[in-house]
Amino acid sequence: MQKFINTGIKLTESDIKNVSKGMNLTFPKDLVELYTQYNGGEIEGEKYFYIDEDNDVDVSVKMFLPMKYKQSENDILLEELYQSLAVEKKLIPLSYIPFAIDDGGYPYCINANDDKIYIGYLEDYDGSPESTIRFISDSLIKFINGMKTEEEAYN
Repeated sequence: MQKFINTGIKLTESDIKNVSKGMNLTFPKDLVELYTQYNGGEIEGEKYFYIDEDNDVDVSVKMFLPMKYKQSENDILLEELYQSLAVEKKLIPLSYIPFAIDDGGYPYCINANDDKIYIGYLEDYDGSPESTIRFISDSLIKFINGMKTEEEAYN
């Protein structure tokens, strides 16, 4: 797995279990492993871009969200974004856990039911939370390991 920088306070599995219980979800194993190793942050080496093998998905990640502890006053926690987007505003389905955002604030989510990665294009909302969701990757590990620098992505 890639190395993260600017990460938050280290979490225990118990911390993560408490957050997932508060969200009434079971977190996928890969998400738990990511958060026990790194609590949010950025991938080292300015790797922000993901382009899938078929070159039909081209996205960038601003940051991976911290959980439980904010790194700065302006941060939003994973569980806060979930509460806002899934529970209160119903812009993403309840099984989708936002773990990162792009420059526009759109959430990257892992689906607790199939462990696949999706992005929520919130402006596409048409009355159904499913209307915002677009597939990105088969797994969190594939998504993270596929992150590239701008030069690697576009040259």
